[in-house]
Amino acid sequence: MVFDNIELIDDHLEIKIAEIQHKIHFYKLNSPNKSKSNKTLIILHGALACAEEYIPVAYKLIDLYDAIYLIDMPGFGITTALPNQDFKKTVCSIYLALQKITEIHSKIDIVGHSFGAYVLQETLTLYPNIVTNINKVVLIAIAGIESKLHIFWYDIWRTYFWAFFFKYQIVTRFARFLALYLPLCIWTKLIKYNPKLQLWQNSSEGEKLLANSIHCSIATCAWIKPCCLQVADLSKKLELHLLCGTKDRLFIADIARNFAKKYDINITCVLNATHGHIDVKELKQLLNT
Repeated sequence: MVFDNIELIDDHLEIKIAEIQHKIHFYKLNSPNKSKSNKTLIILHGALACAEEYIPVAYKLIDLYDAIYLIDMPGFGITTALPNQDFKKTVCSIYLALQKITEIHSKIDIVGHSFGAYVLQETLTLYPNIVTNINKVVLIAIAGIESKLHIFWYDIWRTYFWAFFFKYQIVTRFARFLALYLPLCIWTKLIKYNPKLQLWQNSSEGEKLLANSIHCSIATCAWIKPCCLQVADLSKKLELHLLCGTKDRLFIADIARNFAKKYDINITCVLNATHGHIDVKELKQLLNT
């Protein structure tokens, strides 16, 4: 597909985990104006999200890059879950996907958002050989820097109630109900009008993974192991930045400030006074420096 002279490719990467072949879905945006820098950006989505939701973000950043990859982590979006998937396998799959992309492109920046930022830092920590191919890393509203992640308890539980109960137990199940009982011609028209309906229809694997993560203390939000020391160590090996919002009620800016001060590390904490969980304007400015 081509929009405003920007080519949008819908494709997948073939990876192999534990002798099993698997497909990691991605969207790729190609810039109409190839720059001499030959730079590439990779974006990892957050929990309860998928690559498609970041396409509008990528469109606003494409003038800085020759290509942008938006990856669906296993169990989210179009990428199906891995057999017996756990957090370790999730990280391994992202490493293998990054390895494939670094074989094609040499100058790479990577952005991880929320849970995607946590997955990214874990990937770079466990597989340090991939670090040499990366120019810049930006961790947006990273989950799990410190064990005391949240201070606005009312807001955080209200948000989790919305995300885990309403969105992923009522909205998505209603979408699957419509897909099951509506005539195919009507359902096809609905997903053409709102493509997210099809993603919700196929979201059950991601729901299960997140539910297991919460109950088993493996992979998400306040239940994951703090990653402050790993992030501090990574900042010594590559150009690493934090990006957070002062009005973010999920991942608090003061925690990021204290973290940078406590470990005296080479991390830039870019704060923004008007937006919350993600801010494209601030992100673009940071990537452009």
